[in-house]
Amino acid sequence: MRHRHLFLSVLLLAACGGDKGAPSSAALDVAVRDSAGVAVWEYSNAAWQGAPEWKLSAQPLTMIGGEANDTTIDLSSGIVGASSGAVGRLLPDGRLVVVAGQPPHILLIDTTGQLLRTIGRQGEGPGEYRMITQLLLLGGDTLLAFDPSQRRGVLFGLDGSLRGERDYPSAGALPVPPTILGVLSDGTSIHRVDGIAATAPAGEDPNRFQFPLAIVSLLAGGMNYDTLLMMKGAEMYSSSITIQGQTTAIPRQIGFGAVPVLAVAQGALWSTPGKQFELQRRSTGGALLQVIRVDVPARDVTPADESEYKRVFSDALRRLGAMVPPEILDGEIKKLEETRFAAQFPALSQLLVDPTGSVWASLGWSPLDSTTQWGIFGVDGALQGRVTLPKGVLFAAGRDRVVIRREDPSTGLIRLEVWGLTR
Repeated sequence: MRHRHLFLSVLLLAACGGDKGAPSSAALDVAVRDSAGVAVWEYSNAAWQGAPEWKLSAQPLTMIGGEANDTTIDLSSGIVGASSGAVGRLLPDGRLVVVAGQPPHILLIDTTGQLLRTIGRQGEGPGEYRMITQLLLLGGDTLLAFDPSQRRGVLFGLDGSLRGERDYPSAGALPVPPTILGVLSDGTSIHRVDGIAATAPAGEDPNRFQFPLAIVSLLAGGMNYDTLLMMKGAEMYSSSITIQGQTTAIPRQIGFGAVPVLAVAQGALWSTPGKQFELQRRSTGGALLQVIRVDVPARDVTPADESEYKRVFSDALRRLGAMVPPEILDGEIKKLEETRFAAQFPALSQLLVDPTGSVWASLGWSPLDSTTQWGIFGVDGALQGRVTLPKGVLFAAGRDRVVIRREDPSTGLIRLEVWGLTR
């Protein structure tokens, strides 16, 4: 095993255009070693604190949705969370494509926040979709709307034209295809297959366990998935649900527990196990190439955090209203009081790859926080900078802007905020 130190000051000074405002070289050192052919990079807390700070515009460039009486862009019922943050994409020219509404539809929105057109339509015929759980941008001008209910992806041009379909077979006992994470330049798609059962795996503590998580690939036009790697899934605990007087065992996610997060770049697969600040860079074939660790102290979960967690989820359940039978709704709200919580927040909670191939990684945060903290790492794993964003989910990041999904806690209405970004 080899040990050495690299100093990133020269690279960072060049990227910043000189030494103006640059941190000292001592603050930016990273310990690098080799572990059985895997490069391990370890950043100190001083290096993290000394990384260049990227800045947002003083105010959002534009805001989309979130108005109670808006009948043109209603994001409240259809824009849902996904591995990339939410279902939609930021285009290179600054326009947005967003999945919203019930039934779902794809909205193309210009840089001023105005609706340009609706792409595709709800249905079961050729080129139609029943549900969309992921929207990917292929080659810069083609959208892939992933519809697991019909086991297919529908391809659209940005002008709304239909460009074909792709079939995605189901995996294992599930009748639907596994969640899609991304598509490589050769058409190979990357998916996650979350293991799940009614009870904890044999030999594991029912109060805290993790099902297996498989990352698989599917060649363009193929019918069989190939396993790239195996991970551990989200931290769960054993619980139950009662429907029409019948009680059934089910697992539930531990509040603020570790959740593995993955992101697909064209030349790499990025992941984090969640418990510590660790990024893993793999080849698109699944081989581990690099591990990046940052010495960021873990934050304790407080009783106030737990109370806010329960309040947020309780409000969200109540907004379902007539969509869920009252017996189930009331039972699930009561179950919130039994939620098991982690002692500490996960070190990382979201990963996102921007158009430059850089990876954005957010520190775990409390629902009581007003901001979120992000580190940005280059394609080689080098820490490029840090940025503080308003509280919310990072929907997309571009070269000169970021898009944040925010929800009004009192109404449940959702809006997208586009902020200018200076690197």
